[in-house]
Amino acid sequence: MKKLVLGILVLSVILSACSKDTQKKEDQNSTEDKIIEISNAQNSYGIYYKTNLDSGLTRIDYFDFESQSSQPLCTKSNCLHKDESCPAIELTTYKDGTLISMGSNDKNIYYIFTADIIKENKDTGMKDYAPSLFLAKSDLDGSNLSIVYQAPEDRVYQGYAYIYEDHLFYPFSGMKYLDDQKKISINSSAIQLACVDLVSKEEDVFSNKDKQDLAYTSVYGFIDNKVYYSELKQEEKIGVNPVAVKTYDFKTKETGTPYEECLITNSRIINNKIYGYDGIRNQYISFDLKTGKQVGLKEGPVLKGNTNIFSVDGIINISTSADITSPAELYTYDAIEGKELDSSFYSSRRVDQGYLIFGKDGYEITEIS
Repeated sequence: MKKLVLGILVLSVILSACSKDTQKKEDQNSTEDKIIEISNAQNSYGIYYKTNLDSGLTRIDYFDFESQSSQPLCTKSNCLHKDESCPAIELTTYKDGTLISMGSNDKNIYYIFTADIIKENKDTGMKDYAPSLFLAKSDLDGSNLSIVYQAPEDRVYQGYAYIYEDHLFYPFSGMKYLDDQKKISINSSAIQLACVDLVSKEEDVFSNKDKQDLAYTSVYGFIDNKVYYSELKQEEKIGVNPVAVKTYDFKTKETGTPYEECLITNSRIINNKIYGYDGIRNQYISFDLKTGKQVGLKEGPVLKGNTNIFSVDGIINISTSADITSPAELYTYDAIEGKELDSSFYSSRRVDQGYLIFGKDGYEITEIS
């Protein structure tokens, strides 16, 4: 098992950022500012991201918003950042895991790793392999890395997670074995959501308890003590088939369905609203989670057979094509600013300085004009 060795030096960009007065923004007490999204490692100072090297290795890099420059998350002097002696590369295989996604706030970086749990089968004398995932946390310079949660085996991670009020929320599917030796397996399509109290370690699987096959489960976000989410079935189409908006109160463990029909299935809450697209009326829309009111914002494109729609920070993104083999048409609409953006803004994020865009040369920030 590899031993992760991190230097004691602090990244200059992190040190500079952290030495600033940490005066709170006026809206920093809002729910959105308390959420750590573990698929987007962005904080007030910059964003951490994975870089795939030509050697086949993966490295963690950091883009600083103020200087608009990137560098590896490495504290080692005279490091070339090309092999596993670099802490930014070594970190990606912590505890023999594979780094899947990251999240960050202004104090820590969080990491989701997947790994195989290997056990000896006493009956056969052979090795059994079971999928697993774990959550780790470090300081902003990558130091003091430790595991804060280990999921039960046989859970397959579904690509994103959130930390809110010391609770971890993540979707997973089960693993089905087709033989006694657990050598041949398939993933279940019964996606469920787990809530883990990171202090008490108490865990609750609160969604899809009858284990229906789903296309995906989408977490909208949080209002007060409730997580808002929806479930899209395999045969349903995004933006066309309405879904029920469901809630789970992680304090009382009560579930609810405040709204039976909503056309938005993959969006993040901003100012108590979610944003998406009405593929029947061909218009960008908002949905108020406090009132249940849907509002048409602007006319948009006609959706084709193969479509994906998602919204983050109030920026609605559409990718649509005739089928999976055809080139996709990309559309982006900023529902907060009320304007259409060109395709270079597809999948961009909103930051104080403007739009954060990942292009062919890495991250850059474009001001809002």
